Amino acid sequence: MGMGDELPLAEAAARLGITEPALRKRLQGMAQLRWSRKLRERLGLEVERSAAVVAAEQAEDGVLLALLYLDQWRCIWQADKVADLLEAAATGEAAAVWAVVAAATAGKRAGP
Repeated sequence: MGMGDELPLAEAAARLGITEPALRKRLQGMAQLRWSRKLRERLGLEVERSAAVVAAEQAEDGVLLALLYLDQWRCIWQADKVADLLEAAATGEAAAVWAVVAAATAGKRAGP
């Protein structure tokens, strides 16, 4: 688990063999783990990166499959096809994405 990751309280309690309310009581007023200088290095953990840095790295590897008009997106949303659109995009095939768009916008005016 990296910095910023949190173990759910119920899971932590289960690992400790105590109830969640008992763990809450024990933790009340206690400080959380604090990262001192060199602790990450000593534990062999990566340096924490900001969300912007991670997003920029992912954008470099991205592939543009489709550009949607707002009306098309609304049709996809209203037809409850967002998950289908994401699954189609995960294939990396533009044709799969456009098939979902076509199904969601069938019979509706969407786009220019």
